[in-house]
Amino acid sequence: MAYRDFLCYGDVIALKYDEDTDGFLCTEGLANSGCYLSSISRGSDGDVALNFRDCVFEVMPRLQYEYAEHKDSLKSKPKALMTPAEADRHKRMKVATQRELDQNDAEQARMQGKSVTYGSIIQLIHVRSRRFLMVADRSSETEKDSLLVSVDHGSEAAWFRITPRFKVRVEGEKVCIDDLVVLQAVKRKCNLHVGKPLQQGLVVSSKAEREVNASPITGGARVVAWRVSSYFAFTNDSAQFLKSGDVFRLVHAEEEGNMCYQVVKDDPHVFLKLADDAKTSIDSHSLWEVELATAMKGGLVAWSKSVRFRHLTSGRYLCVERLESLADGPVGHTLATTSDQSKATTLFRLEAAGVQETELVPRKGKVRIVHTDNDGIKLWLTTTDVDISSGLTDMERLRELDTQRPLVKFPRVGLRPMPSDSDAFHIVHCPVELIDQVNYVLSVKPRLEAFTNKLLELPPYKDSKPPPPGSVSFDLAIGVVSELIFYATKSPMAKDAMTHKALPDRSRQKVLRELKLPDLLFGVISALTVEDGGRYIRLANLLADKKAHLLMRLIYRLLYHYSRDYSKNEFSLARPDRFRVFQVHSGFKVGSAGLLASLFSKNFRVLERLVGDEEIRRFMDVAKTGRSVRLDLLTALASCNGKPVLKNQNAICKRLFTDEYISVLYHSELTPEGRIVWVDHEPSGGEKRYTTAQLASKEETCEFLSDQIDLLSALVAGRHVENKKALISRGYQYQPLLALMRDVTVPPMLRGSFVRLFYAMYVDTRPFEVVVHVGSTRVWDELSDQPITKAAFKVKNELETGETKDFSFDDVKGALKEYFASVASVTLTAGENYLMLSFMMILKELMAYGFYSWNGIYEVLDLLIPILDGRDDDVDQRFKVTEATSDLMDAKVQILKFLSSIYDARSSFRVTKMLYQYKQVIKGGHFMVDWKNDREKQGVPEPTFSINRKAFDDLFRTESEAGRYFDFDRCGGAKLVPILVDLVNYEHPELVKLTLRLLFGFFTQRSALLSSVSQVQLLMSEELVKTFKMVGKWQSQLEAIANNGQGTLSQADSPDTAQVVSILSSLTAHCFASAVPSENLQHQVLLRNSSVVDQVRRIAVLARGGSTARSDPEFRSNLVVMRPCCDFLIAFVRGNPANQAALFGHLDELLFVFSDPALPSAELIVETLRDNEMLVTSHSLDKILRHIQGMLGPPNYLRPPLRALATLLRAGDKPIQTNQHPVARVLRDFEKSRAGITLLGPTADQDMPSEYRTQILLLFQQCLETSTGINVIVQRLLRTVLPVEQLASAIVDVDSPVDLVTVCVKLLDLVHVNTDESKDAGRHAALWQVIEHLSALMRVKDFLLAVALSNEQEELFLSILTLVTHIATKQLVDYDWSEEPTRLTTMTSLVALLFDLHDRSKVELLRFETLSALQEMHMSLPAAFADFGRKPDLARPRTAGAILSRNTDSTIDSVAYDVAAAGVLDVELTPPLPGSGVRHHY
Repeated sequence: MAYRDFLCYGDVIALKYDEDTDGFLCTEGLANSGCYLSSISRGSDGDVALNFRDCVFEVMPRLQYEYAEHKDSLKSKPKALMTPAEADRHKRMKVATQRELDQNDAEQARMQGKSVTYGSIIQLIHVRSRRFLMVADRSSETEKDSLLVSVDHGSEAAWFRITPRFKVRVEGEKVCIDDLVVLQAVKRKCNLHVGKPLQQGLVVSSKAEREVNASPITGGARVVAWRVSSYFAFTNDSAQFLKSGDVFRLVHAEEEGNMCYQVVKDDPHVFLKLADDAKTSIDSHSLWEVELATAMKGGLVAWSKSVRFRHLTSGRYLCVERLESLADGPVGHTLATTSDQSKATTLFRLEAAGVQETELVPRKGKVRIVHTDNDGIKLWLTTTDVDISSGLTDMERLRELDTQRPLVKFPRVGLRPMPSDSDAFHIVHCPVELIDQVNYVLSVKPRLEAFTNKLLELPPYKDSKPPPPGSVSFDLAIGVVSELIFYATKSPMAKDAMTHKALPDRSRQKVLRELKLPDLLFGVISALTVEDGGRYIRLANLLADKKAHLLMRLIYRLLYHYSRDYSKNEFSLARPDRFRVFQVHSGFKVGSAGLLASLFSKNFRVLERLVGDEEIRRFMDVAKTGRSVRLDLLTALASCNGKPVLKNQNAICKRLFTDEYISVLYHSELTPEGRIVWVDHEPSGGEKRYTTAQLASKEETCEFLSDQIDLLSALVAGRHVENKKALISRGYQYQPLLALMRDVTVPPMLRGSFVRLFYAMYVDTRPFEVVVHVGSTRVWDELSDQPITKAAFKVKNELETGETKDFSFDDVKGALKEYFASVASVTLTAGENYLMLSFMMILKELMAYGFYSWNGIYEVLDLLIPILDGRDDDVDQRFKVTEATSDLMDAKVQILKFLSSIYDARSSFRVTKMLYQYKQVIKGGHFMVDWKNDREKQGVPEPTFSINRKAFDDLFRTESEAGRYFDFDRCGGAKLVPILVDLVNYEHPELVKLTLRLLFGFFTQRSALLSSVSQVQLLMSEELVKTFKMVGKWQSQLEAIANNGQGTLSQADSPDTAQVVSILSSLTAHCFASAVPSENLQHQVLLRNSSVVDQVRRIAVLARGGSTARSDPEFRSNLVVMRPCCDFLIAFVRGNPANQAALFGHLDELLFVFSDPALPSAELIVETLRDNEMLVTSHSLDKILRHIQGMLGPPNYLRPPLRALATLLRAGDKPIQTNQHPVARVLRDFEKSRAGITLLGPTADQDMPSEYRTQILLLFQQCLETSTGINVIVQRLLRTVLPVEQLASAIVDVDSPVDLVTVCVKLLDLVHVNTDESKDAGRHAALWQVIEHLSALMRVKDFLLAVALSNEQEELFLSILTLVTHIATKQLVDYDWSEEPTRLTTMTSLVALLFDLHDRSKVELLRFETLSALQEMHMSLPAAFADFGRKPDLARPRTAGAILSRNTDSTIDSVAYDVAAAGVLDVELTPPLPGSGVRHHY
């Protein structure tokens, strides 16, 4: 493409320094916004600049910023603090700013392509960072009398007037390319200037030399000229085509994987990352930037142009290397990368994979990538069978390749000498925001690496000689880490990164993980501290060095934001070597304890793997060092993700109240008045007593006491009886805690902690159980028209006084009512939101336990609905999830959950009331039904039931007696529906999900009620009622054992183990207790409607424990419990689609629990998915396949997993096409994992029985067959797994069983023959060996003389005919028989055999199929049929007349006539008469 002579708006240019032929104005633009002069390097092909894109700017017209700057001045003031006049001005500014932005866009579009003239005011936007070149209002780094030049967001400081350097040009003339120009900053009145060399501490790029700043126009400063160098000329259609500098992904069209480059275990690889979501998922390692052959010139990419592919994250170029040996790749070449872009091996060309419509490459094209070497050999990129992840452990896969899923494959990308449509790549462009994120992290990594190297260059540390002052500058590293904290949270820069609070951005967390920033941060930590291998300072002296201590705190703060609420990032940090560093640092006030608490609080797998009793002791020893150590780490160890960890609870509690750790907590004592005072045991032996108000008055002590109460709540969570006794004996009793819970003078966070402790000790405790409002089982004799509530519990409270106490919780309900009334009309802070969440926990449990009547619920809702209403909140922020609004949204979520539970209870009560009224009708009443007598047909009265409309409507009318409890839709003085509609606009997924569920339930109340009634299981027989009560009893017993934890199930001869085994055996027997299937179905439904299955799952998880080794004695003894659990679940789902669906959501967890080969986990998969199309087509089957893949092993263990795979391929008789490719890949990987052993051929596994070999091949066949034809993707996959030679060897082997030969014949046809893609199989020697063998095979199997065929013989014969037909019609069309005359003889003999079969066989099916095959073959093989007619030595079939006289089937007659009419038979036939029933096939 030719470049214009004149500079235009929209052109991309580079500014070349006039006095330095190799110097260009350059900036990184992201991490470092400063500008400097970059010198290019000289390559073998001329001027070549590394990262020349950092030097290019787009020319833009002057934009306006008047209103934007005024609006920015109001952003710092919160809207709540604005006066009405300021708020109105802010609103008007917002409208004006948007109008100004629209005008700027219109002006930019209008000016694009127009020439730039001297004297014009322009703006230069940096192409890579999309920030404007501007002159800042502060001094430069090297010259204090000059101003700093940088890139930033647009403002008037970005206006530059372009003037000529010499007087030969005048204002008004067009600016020409290669002109020398002077850029004058309009606002600052200065010229763009080149300053002094940058100091060493300021160098941020290896190519930085001199600073670019701005010097005043007056004062005699030397004028610096810049030469305008064109990089890319603007064109109107540039957005439609691929251009240099575009960043995209190359997605393989067939394999659907991203082409990536990465160093895996010190070996560089170019590979495909295959995943189910490869088309939409973006990996940082899959980003490629295209460059033209000359890097200093940009433009549109044409099909004929050579290009380079630069890997964005590594900066290396894709290249082709020649191999000395031909064994490793085609024609002695392999695909690699290089840092030297001047090599000719980095040049590639793009070819259109489809129709080439233009000379330019479209932006969203499908291409093949080809390289031509020095010898003129063309090589196309293709995929290979080499998986770079083979041999990696799960942890290595996670660390190196960012996945633990073994089904994700990473085939290496190679080269092939022939083009193929199967090697096409989609060009998929990436969002600009993601590219900026990656570039930013890449720009800060060199800074941290340089700082780490500086630390490692220090002399060995000596206690007597600490590093001299100033030996290492921490300012740059502190600034970089601080910027990364704001980057991870997607927040604007603030003053203090340590106190900055914001929610992390998930996409940025992902980029940090993929670019391995934690490795770099750990490198800084290791180089900093002597204990970790560094040379700077000891941990004991860290507090004395303020900057080093601050840097460590910032690093841990960054790691906290990096891993927060992102399980993959948590796993990347939870490595044993890093955990040891965290543990050592937890006692030095650097934030490692908070990071560990974040890692453990929501990730049980990490907690289980890394923490044992010894680690807990070490953490508690750290807690003894002082009150400044936070206790949230111990809290996270005791309760993970809201679930108690029993062994950790016991380990912490048994130490916490001993004399050794007496100084860790404030110990509580009760005063004579019944109030709690706090005793501080000092290390010196003294004691100090404080009231709650005294500790709450100081922020530090208040925060510590809040953490302490949270720790105690975690220790008693899960109804831990022993720990509750320990706390009550130390003063944490009912009334004192209730008083603290109601004390409004206590700070909200501390008060919320007291509420949660009260909840754990006195609400979520025995004997209180959930009153199951929502259920699908009703006992006929217990139906009632009153809602189920519990006015009070009279229980023996052994935890306190041993006296009988009336537990009605009236005092607690009063406290709840007081609190919700006090916050109904106020704006809540973060601490008050936490307090509300705590009170909501108690409210939900009391309602679930039945302590609230409908009137009481209505009173509470009248207070909660105004809190839910957010229509009067701050409009700018209320919809967004921020650090300030997240707690409020969580509180709204809890209110919505409470509403959902109430709505469910209301629905359940309506169902019960309808059934009760139906019961009254059965007993003789007439409340809900109309009686009709039909005497015409029967002559006697016959009752017919129909729902009375008025009585049904009364359940929904709030003024009626039947519906008086249900007026929840107008609580709080406002309609609930408008509030819910407003909540849909919130950017909180869970909140929106619950809101939509409530809205849907509100508008479908009637239909939902009718549907629920139809699904109720009414227990009327004594047997079912007895079973129902027995199941409830067993469920309670299992729950009690599960609450006691794993220790009760650790031994096979323990009483709990025996009881569990007995209960499970009884439950399994009840699934098939009757010989009548319908009665067994009733038992299964009853079990589903109860929660006994949930308790069985809990028991199985506890029995599994933490053991993983089969030889572990504890694990082996746990099989005594796990086997009955698995047997019951199999019986529970067998033949019941509803039960299958109920268990499917937990199948992944259960398969992990039942992972031992001695357990029938594969049978559990089979019974859960059998004939259930909805489940078999579920998107969550990837995890199930992973478990099945782990089961594939020695031949003795093959049958169960193969049955499981077969279940995934069919639902009844319907093939499941979506599962065929994943299952085929699992089987292929199993074959590859056997180190050269194959299914068939000389290298076949001799130890594998033929039945297993046949079963695997049958699975391959099922993976190929669809309802509409053949799965082409699987067909391509199996061509390498089952080559022609192996299939042929099994077919021609005389010792092969019939079923094995049959499936091999079918696979040969499906994989290699029945395809339109290639004709290579027709010329394959092994295929002709099979053809030659077919005649002998059919004679051996007695097809000629058999009176009747067995099923095996019939299937084999039909398979052979299908294969022969497809060979003729697919592979031998237009075959050049002159090259291989012996093959013509082979086909002629086969034709003769088929005619002989038809003539002599006594089986009509055989004759019919043979003639059908002959008819199809004749159209494709005229030469073979003609050769058959010419050879007198071949036996002729009998005359056609004799054939017709023997055939009674008109269809067979028609086929015979067609064959004869085509000239195959040497006879004359009379055509069938019209109406004779003979069908013609032409």
